[in-house]
Amino acid sequence: MFFLLVYISSVVLINFAFSSAPHLDVIWSAWGGLVFVLRDMVQIRFGHGAILAMLAALELS
Repeated sequence: MFFLLVYISSVVLINFAFSSAPHLDVIWSAWGGLVFVLRDMVQIRFGHGAILAMLAALELS
């Protein structure tokens, strides 16, 4: 559950960061790489529920 919450909040925060400070795109891209690692951890742990987590993160952002 922890990874699920971290993944959703990370996606929301990354989208906010890109929109508020686009000149720091290198930092946000590195952070985005970590979100892909979190996504893989969520998919391994929750299986098909990870799709719902990704949709929830998309909707929240």
